[in-house]
Amino acid sequence: MISILVMAAAASAATATGDFDGDGRGDTAVIIRKEDGTREAFVTFADGQRGFVTRVEGEANLASVSPDRIAALCEPLKRYMPDCTRGLGSRDREGLWIELISTPARQLALWNGSAFRVVTGLWPKNAASSPTSVRK
Repeated sequence: MISILVMAAAASAATATGDFDGDGRGDTAVIIRKEDGTREAFVTFADGQRGFVTRVEGEANLASVSPDRIAALCEPLKRYMPDCTRGLGSRDREGLWIELISTPARQLALWNGSAFRVVTGLWPKNAASSPTSVRK
């Protein structure tokens, strides 16, 4: 049921693209609005597999975050949050930036090889790599 919702919403929803799993191929992130009004972020990987990222409280912007930028954002947190890192094994990967429109909340979602880990913090507004964000 979720995969049907994701496929149906992907055609009309805002998206962000990046290599979120570090395999060298493009992946697509999307926020979908479910029938009950809640929103969830998903990533469709290049091989067709889908990964749940997080529930999103309200409308949000999405963008990718480069591996170098992840390293800088995670530096102060690496001791407490080992999943906050640019590397997946020996591969760099991009992060998914989620910035809520109605609040100052910002999240960095990173794939750890089996699931997305969402790091929430008081990030600078310009932390995302991409010069433009996509609004849903």
